[in-house]
Amino acid sequence: MPPPTGYSGPVISQTAQRVLLNMEGESFFDDLGVLGGGEWTIGRFGVVPNPVSVSGKGPVLKIRQLDNGQFMPMEADGDVADLYRRVHGSLPDSFDTTQSMAYKAVWRVK
Repeated sequence: MPPPTGYSGPVISQTAQRVLLNMEGESFFDDLGVLGGGEWTIGRFGVVPNPVSVSGKGPVLKIRQLDNGQFMPMEADGDVADLYRRVHGSLPDSFDTTQSMAYKAVWRVK
């Protein structure tokens, strides 16, 4: 999925986008409680107006828990790799694991 016209910020690779598409509907557990705890289901990815971005737009993944939905930034292939690890227990093959600052902030990683 190409970014929308006029967007010039970070974008994950086509490979990372396919990984997210394949993970749609799968779940991960927020054992540390940084998202509120419990099981979260992966929704759609898009480069859209982004309420969690400083710029107000960017690549995000919709995650949901019952009636609660949140946007998670997905600005680097490493963000996708970490989420894949949270779902599947291992990293995807041949992925850069460098995470964006926005994604690290969600998980409170320094």
